[in-house]
Amino acid sequence: MRAISLWQPWATLWLLSDPDEKVFETRSWYTSYRGELLVHAAKKRDGEVREFLQARGVHERLAAHGLTVADLNYGALIGKVRLIGCCQMRNMLSAYQALSERELSFGNWEPERYAWERAARPVLFRKPIRYCGSQGLFDVPASVVAEAEKEVPCASTQIKS
Repeated sequence: MRAISLWQPWATLWLLSDPDEKVFETRSWYTSYRGELLVHAAKKRDGEVREFLQARGVHERLAAHGLTVADLNYGALIGKVRLIGCCQMRNMLSAYQALSERELSFGNWEPERYAWERAARPVLFRKPIRYCGSQGLFDVPASVVAEAEKEVPCASTQIKS
């Protein structure tokens, strides 16, 4: 399966639905890939992330899903999405009005960047899978994910049992 590493809390936010926290992941590069995409939470924790957590109301958004910052996992595969589109921001200008304030605050929407769109019903694994990530899209053997998927509830994105 294909995967992408994202920093926390963006990795978890992209996997939260009901309500959706982040339908679009903003990147500096285009991908033609469409289909299932594992989300890997990178090990990186730095000042930029702590600043983001405080400034953008992330604590409140996590709490809306029964999560706290302490529940964020690092250095692990934490869920999956179905990637359905990728569009350069300058081609989405008219769509900006349709995006929620929250969506806009959780991404970098500069005109030269790209919005990667996920389908509804992302999956947040109950138990993260420790795994080394990589830059760009990378491959993860299906066997690595098979056990975790057996424990995923059909319609839920909650981590806790």
